[in-house]
Amino acid sequence: MDMILDIAQGVAAALAHLHSKNVVHGDLNPKNVLLKVVPLPGSSSSLASAKAAAISGLLPSKLSGAAGNGSGYRSAAGGGLAAAAAAAAAAASQYGNYPLAGRCGFAIKVADFGLSVKLENSHISGLRQGTPFYAAPELSQMGLFSRAADTYAFGVLLWELYWGRPIWVPDAHAPGGYVQHADFPFLPPDCPLEYAGLVADCLQLKHMLRPSFDAITTRLRSIVHSVVSSYGQA
Repeated sequence: MDMILDIAQGVAAALAHLHSKNVVHGDLNPKNVLLKVVPLPGSSSSLASAKAAAISGLLPSKLSGAAGNGSGYRSAAGGGLAAAAAAAAAAASQYGNYPLAGRCGFAIKVADFGLSVKLENSHISGLRQGTPFYAAPELSQMGLFSRAADTYAFGVLLWELYWGRPIWVPDAHAPGGYVQHADFPFLPPDCPLEYAGLVADCLQLKHMLRPSFDAITTRLRSIVHSVVSSYGQA
């Protein structure tokens, strides 16, 4: 669970920084999350490799893809960053400034700003974009583009992280060859209530009810505190 929370906080920190600059990513999905193996201070490269192998088994296949780029970050896309990429640096160090940072053995970055938009108002109308299964309903159906669209996509990522599988499943009879997983948006009974609650709030159909990324980062810290406390009680 600590590795899931490490990655979740890394992505949330990047999106909180973007939104503070009035930039909406617009296409958050696993292939746009880059993971770079960086050993923790005092750890060996073999330990980092072991953690990388462990997290590769935990993450959806897209998020743990083996394609790379010159920076050493791994993603399924391996594409370059647009000019807005500089806004994604949510912390000065390679690891983020949040509890459990680096626990998974990766430094975490959000990439691919090709569909990013700088908002002058609360939202933009008539803009349909994003990746199927990750695009918010109001974006794909009504063309309503706002910060809340990133929150919905983040909720999908949280669901995938906990289940360890993608939201989509192959279906030769479906348009595009894929359908939404039958378990979405439900989580297994062993999922911590605070985590399940955050996923449900991020996936609210009414976009105005979804939490901001500042609120999300605060709630993730609270979940981390609960998880760490449970370790001491075990």
